[in-house]
Amino acid sequence: GFAVAGFCWAAGSDVLRGLDVLACGLTVFLAAGRFGCFSVGCCYGVPAAFGTTYPAEAGLPARLTGVRLLPIQLIEAAALLIIGAVTLVVAGGRPGVATVWFLLSYAVVRFGTEGLRGDDRPMVAGLSRQRWLCVIQAVGAGFLAARAIPGFDEQALIATAAVLVPVAVAGLVLVRSRRRSPLLRSDALDETWALIE
Repeated sequence: GFAVAGFCWAAGSDVLRGLDVLACGLTVFLAAGRFGCFSVGCCYGVPAAFGTTYPAEAGLPARLTGVRLLPIQLIEAAALLIIGAVTLVVAGGRPGVATVWFLLSYAVVRFGTEGLRGDDRPMVAGLSRQRWLCVIQAVGAGFLAARAIPGFDEQALIATAAVLVPVAVAGLVLVRSRRRSPLLRSDALDETWALIE
């Protein structure tokens, strides 16, 4: 984002419009990455009643080989394509609004889907690094909306936050309830599986 903004500024073009174009392209790029993750089994989901299974060659823990896992990668890809479609429609309007929409909506989606991933993530103060980045991204979007977009409707930002904040909190509650017991951590489950074998 900073590179695109710097390039647009140096070229004398509209920085916000350039960021809008970047936001449209990023949704497709990120969605394609999620399809790639799904195909090789990285960033896998939690065990679920429906989903996909991966062979031992995929490199997942032995306890998850052949177990149905939630296709969280495909769920994120679908969300990104929907976000991208809205971003594309909004990009034709006031410069910067599409960027704000992309940053806020993707931050909320990613914050929520983090709780449905089956692999362990490094935690800082109770949140994964990715969740902290989502918080920073959402704050940055609010700052961009308030400071850089002339005449941006603050009521629209407040209404958006009223919807997105509860969704983010629900995602946090999900991950807290799932990881409450240290026995449910991936390394503990892997150790138990190894002992059983």
